[in-house]
Amino acid sequence: MSGESVGEQILRLHQQLDLDWRTVGEHAFISGWDSVNPFADHYVSAGDGAPVSSSSNYTILSEASALLDAVSRFHEVTDGLSYKREAIYPTSGSSPLLFAFFLRLANIGCREVYYAPPIYYSCFYFARMLGISLIPVTDEPALPESAPLRLPDKKTVMLFCDPIWVFGVPVAAEHFDALKVWQQRTESTILVDGTFQYSKWDERDRQEQSSLLEPELTFRLVCPTKSLSVHGVRFAYMLLPPDQNESIRYPCSNITGSTPSSADAAATSLMEQLLTEESNYRLLRYVQKRFRRLQEEGFLLPGTREPIASYYCFAKLSPRVANDTLKMDQRFFGIKGWEDFVRVNILAPYWEDLIADSTLDITDSTLDGPDHMLTG
Repeated sequence: MSGESVGEQILRLHQQLDLDWRTVGEHAFISGWDSVNPFADHYVSAGDGAPVSSSSNYTILSEASALLDAVSRFHEVTDGLSYKREAIYPTSGSSPLLFAFFLRLANIGCREVYYAPPIYYSCFYFARMLGISLIPVTDEPALPESAPLRLPDKKTVMLFCDPIWVFGVPVAAEHFDALKVWQQRTESTILVDGTFQYSKWDERDRQEQSSLLEPELTFRLVCPTKSLSVHGVRFAYMLLPPDQNESIRYPCSNITGSTPSSADAAATSLMEQLLTEESNYRLLRYVQKRFRRLQEEGFLLPGTREPIASYYCFAKLSPRVANDTLKMDQRFFGIKGWEDFVRVNILAPYWEDLIADSTLDITDSTLDGPDHMLTG
């Protein structure tokens, strides 16, 4: 629409998408959120039968000692960092944490946030409702071929996603290096929406780049339910400067209230799963094989961006798929230069009618993880 800002366009398109999706259903939503995960029951079964709090009491995830300890152990192993309990704030999903961060900004009088697109569309909604301006530092994703970021020469707040979930690709190392130097020079706060972190296809490369940013100036959002593709369990956490715990805890607790009594055991079991030898490697190898199969069958056309993290990619679609599905193109993400591409969920239910997974046997030994222990 004429005169429409990027944020206004994104919000309008997502609102219409919400209506369209409710009409056509998840099965035809090729860019959608639901996934067919053959390992999902195994990932959540570890929590079955675990003791839970009495139903007469409120349950608060941020006070669950076993969960906080499991998160801390996970990052010691994967990132080589030790997080105190005060540096970890878990709750029921990523959205409340994002909203709490924006409420924190509003509370301290912050009126502008810089960002590298694409970011989650709800950020535009939160910013609009709270009177915060979102200012892009680039018009394209922070991929290796992208132009340098236009970083402001002042102390401020920066928001970006890593990996770039639309593409299933981490932020390019050169952009990350520039962000780290900029953060150190300006003492700026960075929020990394790492919802799909710890989903790299190469199990030899577990450490996330955001763990190298300044810990006293960095907020990191991590979502194990995305890493394991078990979306029915609502659990995410924020790694944050310990002295900022209350600035997130208080607004977030007012958003979410308490959590179900089963949430503690379920969340802890997911962290324990990520710490096992198997971790989420079988799922990620399954995703790789599914992606190759979609290419071989001609559903994804040459030119599709090769993903290396998570189960999303930015793809060129065969007409037989493009004409039959609900999709999200570059307009939904506020980026330019990708006119013929759409976001594709490699694990979308849509593919089940088109692909016989005989070649993706989940008992196949090639889907097993490496022989080393993450906890070793």
